[in-house]
This record gives sequence, structure tokens and C-alpha cells, in this order.
Amino acid sequence: FRPAATGDMHIGTRNDMVGCQVGADWIRQWPRLSLGVRGKVGPYVNIAKQRTDLIIDDPLLGDTRRFVEATDETFSLIGETSVFAHYNIHPNLTLRIAFEAMFLSSVANAIEQVEFQQAAIPHVRTGGTQQYLGASFGFDYYW
Repeated sequence: FRPAATGDMHIGTRNDMVGCQVGADWIRQWPRLSLGVRGKVGPYVNIAKQRTDLIIDDPLLGDTRRFVEATDETFSLIGETSVFAHYNIHPNLTLRIAFEAMFLSSVANAIEQVEFQQAAIPHVRTGGTQQYLGASFGFDYYW
């Protein structure tokens, strides 16, 4: 009977992106209210990095620690869109509210880096996507 080994795997990813965006917006204006839609899109160079630390605690062989690092460059696409409203409460006070969405393609996500086979050459899997959705609000005060 062999005692079971246990272990921990920690994976960290990083996506450093350099690029530019182009966009447009449409705004409908009334005396105290304005409504609008905005969109932006842009190509980026993604410098993706990943580091995997594997710690194995084996009662027969002792502790083993392995780590793998890899870097890869790929092209990514970022798209953003928002729907917003501005309401002038007072001539120098405006309420802002918006719903915003962002999409990223060709990024390195930690979950996609899990690999139990040791590769001869470490690599980064950059086929992931990320989406962000959110609402924002605030006040603008002019003096």
C-alpha cells in the first residue's frame, strides 16, 4: 500500500497589450437630457505570459517543486460599447449613468494553462476570451 501524494498548482497569467482604438458615438441632446451610444474597436499586440508552480508532497519521495514560465506574442482584438444618459440637475451639476460592455479576444486565461503532461517547450495558450459588463453612475460638477 502506497500513501497518497498531494499537491498544489498555482497558475498566473498576464496579458500586456499595446495598440490603438477607433470609435464613434451618437448623442441625442435635449435641453436637460442627453442620450447616447458609443462603440470602439481596435487591434492590439498581446504579450502574454504564464507561470505555473507545481508543488508535490509525496511521503515516499519528499517534496518536489517545479515551475514553468512561457511568453508568447499574438494579435488580440478589443471591442467596447456603451449606452449612456446625462441629466442636467442644475446648470453646473450633471448626473451620469451608463451601461458598458468590453470584449477581449486571444488572451491567456489561467484555467486554459492547466496541463498535466510536461511539454518539451513551455508555451502559453492564448485562445481565450474575456467579457466585462457593468453599470456606472456619477455626478459632474462645473464651477
